Amino acid sequence: DGIRDRDVTGVQTCALPIYRSWMKKFQQQEITQADRDKISEVTRVLSQRLSVDLSEFVDSFEHRVTVLARQSASYARFFELAKTRRLFLTDSYFSTALLAGARAAGVRIIELQHGFISRYHLGYSYPRGQISPYMADELWTFGKYWKDETPFPTTLKTRIIGAPYVQKLASSFKNERVSNRVVFTSQGAIGEQLLPLAVAAARALPEKQIVFRLHPSESLSDFERMVAAESDRPTNFELSAREPNVFALLASADTQVGVFSTTLLEGMALGCKTAIVALPGFEYMQRVVERGDASIAKTEADVVECIRTARECKDPSYYYAKPHRRLL
Repeated sequence: DGIRDRDVTGVQTCALPIYRSWMKKFQQQEITQADRDKISEVTRVLSQRLSVDLSEFVDSFEHRVTVLARQSASYARFFELAKTRRLFLTDSYFSTALLAGARAAGVRIIELQHGFISRYHLGYSYPRGQISPYMADELWTFGKYWKDETPFPTTLKTRIIGAPYVQKLASSFKNERVSNRVVFTSQGAIGEQLLPLAVAAARALPEKQIVFRLHPSESLSDFERMVAAESDRPTNFELSAREPNVFALLASADTQVGVFSTTLLEGMALGCKTAIVALPGFEYMQRVVERGDASIAKTEADVVECIRTARECKDPSYYYAKPHRRLL
């Protein structure tokens, strides 16, 4: 806290020569003939299946494998010098070199769940039970749902630890539950498709307070322009961004509407009734609907009806278990 931008820049400037000097120790790490053969075979198969010539990318593939080898060796040496026994991380699928280095150094790798995981997530789903060399030894999850929903590699151990941040952030704003408040939770991939449905719901349900909550990646000004283009914007409709935090907003709402996101499951844990709109990606929520913990809406009329009849989750602890007081 309190470090100024110029100080950070100064640290980066000082660290860069040290990093370059350190990495020179690992320049001998080169791509092997076995790696080249594997790249050639994968490129050939993909080219045939996709009817696309990938030969121009072979040099890039070989370069990336070489960089991976050097960075992995660097991390392994660092962990050995630091006498590291356990590594905690999130987003492991972005950190292949880090994981490879840790494994080479005999470090126990523990990943903390950071968001939505499902059978459709390319970083975690291994439907044929494959073993991944770039996966943590353990994954600590929010609840049992995430393991039931996702076919993890057979070697990955899971542990349920809960998610204390949900209730903690919700309680940071003292909002009472509002029986007629409905929150539409947007996402970058489907926000523009979801917005008209939220406005239509506000028109059809004048007794409800419809709040359209933007994803942090979405621009409030963009959505304000889209809403302004509506000829008769309903008075019971509003846009929401940033404040209050989304957990506090959901804790105050009676019903939530969305497509697919961790936020929907967090809202269920906070007591919201849930309606899922069948826009692209809603398949992520299939198990939730099948369990009867959410309603599914395929049309504009369905959205209105689902808001009227949405149900509460029977067992929120299935998704977000009671947090462990001690993890280590």
